[in-house]
Amino acid sequence: MKKLELKNEEAVNFLEENLNVHDTLAIGYNRVFAKGEVTNIEEPEYRIFMNLINEDDSPSVEINISKIKNQLIEYTIYPQDGDDVCVVVI
Repeated sequence: MKKLELKNEEAVNFLEENLNVHDTLAIGYNRVFAKGEVTNIEEPEYRIFMNLINEDDSPSVEINISKIKNQLIEYTIYPQDGDDVCVVVI
């Protein structure tokens, strides 16, 4: 797994450039941790829609990156094709 330490804006840009629909995303921000399959990505606010993994009823969640970007702690992208990438915000 590739590990990166990026400043906030760089981490957001990296996420926007590298996350694709059907990838698995594990994301931590504020006091929230969510891991699931990305089902949709909407611009321009960069809203990510996910089906959570390991939940009894497989709930769907929406994360608006433009609203939580200053609270972003870390995330890991598990792409369908390619190497996993863990990003820690410094």
